[in-house]
Amino acid sequence: SPDGAELPDRYGQFPRPELDLVTAANPLRSDWEMMRPTLLPSLLKNVAENLKFNERVAVFETGRVYLPLGSNEVPDERPTLGIAMAGQATTLSPYAAPRPLDYLDLKGVIDVLMPRIGAGSAIIEPTPHPSLHPGRSSAIIYRDQHVGILGELHPEVAGHFGTDPDIRVAVVELDLASLAELGIEPVDYRPVSRFQPVEQDFAAVVDEDTPAHAVEAAIIEGAGPLLWAIRLFDIYRGEAIERGKKSLAYRVTLSAPDRMLEEAEVARVRRRIERLLAERVNATLRA
Repeated sequence: SPDGAELPDRYGQFPRPELDLVTAANPLRSDWEMMRPTLLPSLLKNVAENLKFNERVAVFETGRVYLPLGSNEVPDERPTLGIAMAGQATTLSPYAAPRPLDYLDLKGVIDVLMPRIGAGSAIIEPTPHPSLHPGRSSAIIYRDQHVGILGELHPEVAGHFGTDPDIRVAVVELDLASLAELGIEPVDYRPVSRFQPVEQDFAAVVDEDTPAHAVEAAIIEGAGPLLWAIRLFDIYRGEAIERGKKSLAYRVTLSAPDRMLEEAEVARVRRRIERLLAERVNATLRA
């Protein structure tokens, strides 16, 4: 992470042979003796089995993991969410080329999920992880605390669970207990306005290392209470912009519950967004 903090032990290398595990005193079966410290093994076995019969697999599980606290102490039972995706992505356009599900597909799921459970201020920071593919692994950070991992499984790790190493497997593990302990945020609900919304597009050219969430935060602040929705719909790198830059294109929907927005009002909002993009992320706007 940017501050140099290490991930908590439970987000260390997976699997970890040296990790102390909680054992059951009277297991129903000999292979059920160890209490699971992570949901990922069961999810990955599920993915491997389903890929034998399906082109696309997207599964999730909520359950408890068991972390040792010390000798003769009751283990820490942590409610946890695990998600895994693999196979071919579903596309709406009949002209789109087939492509595999990947890190960005699952990141999109998390981007939608976190605000809906009251953790909208969570951010995703690139963070190396021994079990995830280099360059495709991140930590989920909420209120300056690591609460989960997100990334594509390293091919060698995927092979241990029967998955073809050539198939990309995206995984998430989210510590729901930590979210609850840190305190979730109020979730705002608004009735649908009966007035026609206004859509505005912003193509912000920023440095390659500028995170998308920083660009989005500037747009959200600039739109203020008129913001109804925001969606990143295009990422461009090419000859039209200089090397070391990228263009992030957002569609912003503005709406008021009690009136139609006037052109002058929309223009003021647009100018405010453009100013904040320039100040916060040093962005220039493409036409």
